[in-house]
Amino acid sequence: MSKALIQYKGNVAGILEETDEGYEFKYDKEYLSDVAAKPVSLTLPLSGTPY
Repeated sequence: MSKALIQYKGNVAGILEETDEGYEFKYDKEYLSDVAAKPVSLTLPLSGTPY
């Protein structure tokens, strides 16, 4: 399966991964711990739960 590293303003924000069921996005733990972190999309609010 394919994976893509997603960056926001030069920082690693998370990983988008192709699965048998479709696609899954997970925010990077370090990115989530940054108080200045912003969501990569309005439909993907900051969360430790995969989308």
